Amino acid sequence: DPEFLKDNDIIYVSLGTAFPNVMGFSCYDNIIEALKDTEHKVLISAAMGKAEELIAKGLPKNIIVKSWVPQLKVLEHSKLFISHVGAGGFMEALSKGVPIIAVPNFADQLANSRAVEALGVGQWLKDKSTENIKKTVEEVLRSDAIKEGCKKYKELIDPKASMEAFVDIIKTYMK
Repeated sequence: DPEFLKDNDIIYVSLGTAFPNVMGFSCYDNIIEALKDTEHKVLISAAMGKAEELIAKGLPKNIIVKSWVPQLKVLEHSKLFISHVGAGGFMEALSKGVPIIAVPNFADQLANSRAVEALGVGQWLKDKSTENIKKTVEEVLRSDAIKEGCKKYKELIDPKASMEAFVDIIKTYMK
């Protein structure tokens, strides 16, 4: 919905599509509870039937839930990304300069959560209570240091140069 994206002020939530992320762990309900009475526009992408489950419970007017979204396009219009910080989403958020609240579950997500904090581009959400989610969202959105960190890494990541380097590597294998 272009109207929803127009102000570039979305809090985008995606806690992953792998089975352990969706079924083994989820704090979608706490995120909805924490952000329901705020001025924030929230877009949640939830897979494996989770979207339908959340929609069936009823949603506040400021929260939209979808089973899939074009993540890069959404990140271009986001002011915050609440993520499981898998490698793909982590790099996509960095490339778009979007602050991150890391909500890891397994695999590389724990190391990526440490990296989010070490790089100064967000915070690791260890306490997933409603109160702490609300507090962390506001802290990250207010943090000038995190904004500067995000700007720094966005400027360092050049998608065009990366694509050209990738093509050059592939060409060497094709000779």
